Amino acid sequence: PERLLVTDAPTFSATLNIEAVNSSNERAHHFSTRRRTTAQRDATKLVLFRSLGFSAVRSLLEAGITVVLTRIAPRKLDDDGNVTSLKAVRDGVADALGLPNDKDPRVTFLYAQERGGVRAYSVRVDISPRWTCPWCLSVVAHPVEVKS
Repeated sequence: PERLLVTDAPTFSATLNIEAVNSSNERAHHFSTRRRTTAQRDATKLVLFRSLGFSAVRSLLEAGITVVLTRIAPRKLDDDGNVTSLKAVRDGVADALGLPNDKDPRVTFLYAQERGGVRAYSVRVDISPRWTCPWCLSVVAHPVEVKS
């Protein structure tokens, strides 16, 4: 039987100590929600921009990139809750890349979740060159190789 294996590691990876909360289910005052999302966005921007540097960002964007945002928490959220909880991080990544918004066609965002320990919350950001699967023509995070 054939197996798909990941052959290349991401070009850049960073883990942020951020508790990604599904704000659609939260009952909090809008000022506290805004304060949290602004802090998450600014922290993401700061860490990525300091780590990547301006010239590295420009060279990555020329060919297109895939950004995988992974929420690490004790419990998993449903799919739309995961995407909602990572919106501020996504905006911070776009800020760090120098993009006017997160809708740039050169950047593909993918989402994932992992279970963490008790009270262990974080978000991992993996940035890789864009790669299109030759069999299904979908964009994937890392090139895959067929092994038998």
